[in-house]
Amino acid sequence: MYLLLGALLFPLVLILALALGAIFLLAFRCRGLMKRLRLDLRQKDRVVAAMVEIQRPFPRFIESAADAILLHDLEGNILNVNESVCELLGYTRMELLGMAFSELDKKWDAHKGQSMVEALRKRQSATEEQDWCSKHGGEVPVEVKSSLLENDEGTLLLVFARDVSSRRDLETWLKRREDTLLQEVGESKGKLKRYMEKAESMLEALCLSEERLELVAIGARVGIWDTDCQTLEVYWSAGFSVMLGYEDGEITDDFAFFDNALHDEDRETVLGMLQRHMNNTGMPFDVEGRLQRKNGDYRWYRITGQAQWGGDGRPLRLAGGITDIQEKKDFELAIIEAKEAALTAAKARGEFLANMSHEIRTPMTAILGFTDLLEDPGISQDEFKDRVQTIRRNGEHLLSLINDILDISKLEAGKMNVERVDCSLKDLVGEVLTLMQVRAQGKGVSLVPEFLGEIPERIQSDPTRIRQILMNLVGNALKFTERGEVKIRVHCPGRVADGDVADGDVADGDVADGDTLRFEVEDTGIGIPADRVESLFESFTQADSSTTRKFGGTGLGLTICKRLAILLDGDILVESEEGRGSCFTFALNLMGMSGLRFVDEASDTSMTEVATRESQVTKPIKGKKKFLLGARVLLAEDGPDNQRLIRFQLEKVGAEVEVAENGLVAYEAALEAQRQGQGFDLILMDMQMPEMDGYTATGKLREEGYEGPIIALTAHAMSGDRDKCIAAGCDDYATKPLVRKVFYETLRRHFIQPEEAVSSPRG
Repeated sequence: MYLLLGALLFPLVLILALALGAIFLLAFRCRGLMKRLRLDLRQKDRVVAAMVEIQRPFPRFIESAADAILLHDLEGNILNVNESVCELLGYTRMELLGMAFSELDKKWDAHKGQSMVEALRKRQSATEEQDWCSKHGGEVPVEVKSSLLENDEGTLLLVFARDVSSRRDLETWLKRREDTLLQEVGESKGKLKRYMEKAESMLEALCLSEERLELVAIGARVGIWDTDCQTLEVYWSAGFSVMLGYEDGEITDDFAFFDNALHDEDRETVLGMLQRHMNNTGMPFDVEGRLQRKNGDYRWYRITGQAQWGGDGRPLRLAGGITDIQEKKDFELAIIEAKEAALTAAKARGEFLANMSHEIRTPMTAILGFTDLLEDPGISQDEFKDRVQTIRRNGEHLLSLINDILDISKLEAGKMNVERVDCSLKDLVGEVLTLMQVRAQGKGVSLVPEFLGEIPERIQSDPTRIRQILMNLVGNALKFTERGEVKIRVHCPGRVADGDVADGDVADGDVADGDTLRFEVEDTGIGIPADRVESLFESFTQADSSTTRKFGGTGLGLTICKRLAILLDGDILVESEEGRGSCFTFALNLMGMSGLRFVDEASDTSMTEVATRESQVTKPIKGKKKFLLGARVLLAEDGPDNQRLIRFQLEKVGAEVEVAENGLVAYEAALEAQRQGQGFDLILMDMQMPEMDGYTATGKLREEGYEGPIIALTAHAMSGDRDKCIAAGCDDYATKPLVRKVFYETLRRHFIQPEEAVSSPRG
């Protein structure tokens, strides 16, 4: 039984073994095939990459060459051609690429290609005449010069072809002429010899021209020159003459002209490169230098050339060209200057950022530090008040820093707009004096207003920007003045004190040509070094870094003033003497302002009296302490701290306050109160809130017919923010951080006391 079972299993085991062996053999052969396939693919990739690289357009000087230049491999596949090949044979470039060279040269085959390779390896180049086939079936006689190109990817043939149809025609003509002469003069060998000599002379001239063109193809660019190295006679092309500003033929045909035209600083470099090239050292003659034009100016040129040496190694000829590269040099210089300017600007901005970090951290340190001190339970009332004032003072300083940064960003972005409204010159100067007098008294410096001659009573300009400029100039003067005085002088140079105009009579309301209003801020401070005056109005700079360290500031104030003055059709000038003080003049052009009324300070002392009175330290005039008594106010504000602060300020003047934490809650609360007949007297709407912002909430309320006053609250202080709020439906606009006096005045404008109202504003 076991024998029977073994007899049955043996064929199965044998078949299984054979099958496994076949599978193994097949796997082994597949592995070999895959390996060879990968090698073939890699080789193919290299070949394809090489073909792509070769078939790129030739360099510009080959593409523009008069000779037809063609590149093919040993199998005769055309890999690249220049435009002259297409013009010679009538094919397009795409038709020629990949075409077999044997379609052009019927005598070409692979055997001939291999023979040429062997011959070229011995002789370096080969020249012969061939008849190529054009696209239209005709034959084009060409003189062909072939050379080898060998690299890691294989061996290629570079073919230079020149149309010799004209030369063949000449030879044919000479042959016919020879036959004619033989027929006419018979055995007149003398006459035939003269014709032959003439023909040979023509051929020699043609060969010379061909050699010259071949050298120029290597070295020439635009202006062409060709020098005989034995006689130093030089051929200058017409283009060369034009580039140097001369008429054709006006330049002397000797090398001395070139030597004399070279700039003294470039002569050694150019002639040294030329000498090394002529010594056949392998150094190319390609150098940049300045040449003098006919008008005496120097311009930069790229000078290139290629020499031809004799059998004894001595140079026979040198030909080449020049290219005007002045624009390139100007561009390089501009890049260098721009780089230096960028480095300077980067340095200034780096110093500015370091200074800003100090300027911001300094008041923040005081604010946070004195806030902590307020928690001390043992402080007296006077100490508490002093610390609160310190916090306020540093907060105001921090706000001024932020305003400077916002202003300079708006100015640099071209987003700063100025108004043209009627404003009182007397009030402008008085407000500046009032605001700056406290600082002046704190330093023990006199702040003196002075009006000279006829002054416009009112002008058409932007009072906010004029006030900003004057505040900055006066603030700078006080900062850098330890003792003495700061004087604000206002006058029109074109008008004298007796009412007459310096350059002719001008009636009231008219403006003389050139009339300007000048605000001069003169101090007795430290002055400015003469070499620092020019940089005063550059962004992020002060007179020097020690000024920033000693006196503080962002270095943006004068930059802002200068640009604002220009926007107002004016300018800021400065005169200073180190150690003696400075005088900054803000000159405002009066041309274009109509209806001006000039008053003379000598006869109308109201301006001086008001300015002097305003310059005294006075307490703000207080109105009713509870001017919002009985008013219902809806405060839409998402910040808890701001809610507490604003609510406290409102309740202090008698208001009943309801708080909404976002725009959606405010919108719903306002409509619900109106439906119940208990509408709010005022809505204070923060414009940046979650759920629904103030712009959307205000717009939806106006769409629902809500007519009560809505005042926008926003921390945005950029140009156009007020207009955006008003366009959304708000009646007024208050900027955070809220200045209590300004905030109360804004509220007062929009709340009518019940006893003053004829009818309810809520309807």
